[in-house]
Amino acid sequence: MNLRIEGIRNELGQAGRLCALRGREW
Repeated sequence: MNLRIEGIRNELGQAGRLCALRGREW
């Protein structure tokens, strides 16, 4: 029902992957 929440979670998931790849800037 809450598409925005899922979209935000998807964005956070992608950001989490980039954060895991960098691991220093974040």
